[in-house]
Amino acid sequence: MTLANKITLFRIASIPFLVILLLSTKIPNHQIISLCFFLIIAFSDFLDGYIARKHNQISDLGKLLDPLADKILVTTVLLFFTQYGKIEFYWTAIIIFREYAVLGLRSVAALKNIVIKADIYGKFKTVLQFTLICFLIMDFPGYTLLLLLTVLVTILSGVNYFLKNKEVLNG
Repeated sequence: MTLANKITLFRIASIPFLVILLLSTKIPNHQIISLCFFLIIAFSDFLDGYIARKHNQISDLGKLLDPLADKILVTTVLLFFTQYGKIEFYWTAIIIFREYAVLGLRSVAALKNIVIKADIYGKFKTVLQFTLICFLIMDFPGYTLLLLLTVLVTILSGVNYFLKNKEVLNG
């Protein structure tokens, strides 16, 4: 197993610990600790891709696990904040729907030996989602505008993936 894939697996395995930290409200500075831990997890998303490209460790497992790890992270944290009333369910549902629709598109493409790489819109969407999560963790006021922008970019980037790759769904 490559180092890049191990980093991706670390990201997945870290998610339950992030939830525990988010729930640990009696720990002094739990928000800052949670934010730092989340930032480590988010940085690992960049790191595994960088290592895979730089050291020629791109693998089929990595192509599957990396986007899945991002989806699990975003889904888990957004559902956490939905449960605690910081985000309305419909916003979370829209984001989750897009994430898994694109994952489904990538899965169908993979069956046809087509790789759908993340494009600039998908990367921007991920940055916005991670930024939103940081705002939610720290309970910054005024995250509603960031939430709306994140949902809009999430939808648009999803539509873009389907439009650019519509041939995958033919046949």
